[in-house]
Amino acid sequence: YYCSKDITSFTVPKHIETIGNLAFNNCINLSKIEIQQGVKIINDSAFLGCKKLNNVYLPDSITLVNNRAFCKCSSLSEISIGKNTQFGTEVFSSSPTYKISFRGTVEECEKVLGQDHIWSSRTKSKIINCLDGKYKWERKL
Repeated sequence: YYCSKDITSFTVPKHIETIGNLAFNNCINLSKIEIQQGVKIINDSAFLGCKKLNNVYLPDSITLVNNRAFCKCSSLSEISIGKNTQFGTEVFSSSPTYKISFRGTVEECEKVLGQDHIWSSRTKSKIINCLDGKYKWERKL
């Protein structure tokens, strides 16, 4: 798939329910994505290789983020996630995501983000800010 180097920002409108496979693959200058409430699914590798993408807010309508959706987003530093979102494998592989906010409790966070398959095999731990405190995810051996 080819993505124009001219795209620096994009709004996914609420009437689009699914962001397709590889939809923004290698949009190397995409730094801002607005996903409106109403979008439900982000499919495989949708934002793979979006090297300038730095902040992502997933609205509460997002129920599924599929495999490698934000893989190789090397500038991804902040993401906000709703409590009803489920994840495929290696969603954030090779993406730093330093600040993660979860719009749910620590207990809900553990159920959603406490699974090893979501993160890169090199990720050792993550601190996730929840509504009632912090959840520390650590790779299980």
